[in-house]
Amino acid sequence: MSEENPYSVSPECIGGENARDGVPSGGFVVDGDKIICGNSVVLPPICIFTGLRDDLVPLTVVAQYSSWRLVIRQHSVRCLLFVRRSLYQQHRRNRIAGTVLAVLGLFVMFGGPILLVAPPVTFLLGIVMVVLGFILTQTQQVILWIHRHRGNQYWIEGIRPQFFSALEELVKAAQSNSPGA
Repeated sequence: MSEENPYSVSPECIGGENARDGVPSGGFVVDGDKIICGNSVVLPPICIFTGLRDDLVPLTVVAQYSSWRLVIRQHSVRCLLFVRRSLYQQHRRNRIAGTVLAVLGLFVMFGGPILLVAPPVTFLLGIVMVVLGFILTQTQQVILWIHRHRGNQYWIEGIRPQFFSALEELVKAAQSNSPGA
């Protein structure tokens, strides 16, 4: 609680361990092509793929360790980020197409032998359709992953360089407009 706003919440309440470790709640620091943050991060309204700042859709993504890494204690970071609307819609259409392809593959795989229409061929065709549909669905998702962590600080990867260059321009513009510059 503060004098200016009696309804405000202290950073310790919002950030929990983040506030104790010196990482601001929802804040981040850029480290090359990674961001360093706490358990949750709110990225500025810049598309993480294109670096554009107009016509954006907010998304919440959970960053985890890569699936191939053996991690004894699994960690995750909740990320609020932005994606350009046209790109989001394209990814959504591709995910729907992948799901439809996988379901159609299941029907071909199990329906072909029942209808006695070349059972081995339809079964293999169904398997191929299911695998391709699964791959299409998985590759069209926004995926961020944890590179490493130390205490309650996480290094997050998967954000494109265009985001970082747009962020740098945004910071420079803000610094040039500040009265202390």
